[in-house]
This record gives sequence, C-alpha cells and structure tokens, in this order.
Amino acid sequence: MEEPIRILHVIGKMDRAGAETMIMNLYRTINRSKIQFDFMVHSSEKGDYDDEILALGGKIYHVPYFNVANYFDYTKKWKEFFKSHSEHKIVHGHIGSSAAIYLKIAKKFGKYTIAHSHALNSTIFSERIKYGIVSYPTRHIADYFLACSLLAGQDRFGEKVVKGNRFSVLKNAIQSDNFSYSDEVKEKSYKN
Repeated sequence: MEEPIRILHVIGKMDRAGAETMIMNLYRTINRSKIQFDFMVHSSEKGDYDDEILALGGKIYHVPYFNVANYFDYTKKWKEFFKSHSEHKIVHGHIGSSAAIYLKIAKKFGKYTIAHSHALNSTIFSERIKYGIVSYPTRHIADYFLACSLLAGQDRFGEKVVKGNRFSVLKNAIQSDNFSYSDEVKEKSYKN
C-alpha cells in the first residue's frame, strides 16, 4: 500500500483557537490513507488537540518560538529537522512572523510551500510595520498562498499575489451538520 502524502503544518500550539480548529476540522474529514497531517509547533507545552492528532496518525514536532534574537538557533533547528525528515512533501505555514525563514529553508530541501493568512494584520501602526518587515519576504518565497478572505490575503501578501493564479481563498471550515436544526435534539432539550 502506498504511503500517504505527509503535510507539515507549522503553527504556534494546537489549542482550541481559530486556525487550529479549522485545521482539525479539515484533518478529521480528509482521507488519511492518502493525506496525513503532521504538526510543527512553536511551544514545548501540550496542546488541546495533541491527543487527537496522535490518535489520527499525525506526528507533533517542536521548535522554539521565534523572537528575532534566536534567529540563528531557529534556522539551525529547521535545517536539522528537514535533514532528518524527508517524508514531508508539503509545508503549510500558518505562522506569518517567521514564515519567510522556515518556508525558505523548506524550499531548499525540495518541499512545496504554502503560506496561509488567517486574519487581517493589526490596526496598530507600529505592529503593522514590524509584522510587515518580517512577513513581506514570504510573498516571494511561497509556492502557493491561502487566506480566509480576500482582504486577509491582500493585507498579508499584497495585491499582486492575490490577483495571481497561486492564490485561493479557503474559508474557515466548520462541521455545519453539528449546528443544523433537529426536532429530535429540540425535544430532548425540553425534557431535560
């Protein structure tokens, strides 16, 4: 039997937050015999979804949180990781502040790279400038770009990327059946 394509998702920590929950909603429904998700988290702490990830066949790896001062150690960790993990064909980056670093290294190791914007940037001018400086190179590095909305894509990747053929909107995913109306559920709730 052929091994599944392994996609490495790069995220902060797999807690119950927006991007993390969207990833898990996708992960639960994909054909895991064909595609398998693994996770590189920027935390040594256990995440809310870690047990479920392991039960679904995923792996969890750890890298230190990037803070500019640890640039050399951070890049070294990523190079060491890709040297010893050739199984990942795709690296899907959800952490924008350091995406230019890890996606560039991933490309050097022959990985297909995706940058994903999950929200608009901060409205605080100084934060927008700082984030813009560290995230700008990503638009020249990633092979493909995703965003939860057109505005989120424009804000992070710029108009040129969004108008190109390597950009798509991937709306936040929920299991809508869990929220649909049911007479049976309504009746049970009245009896309790």
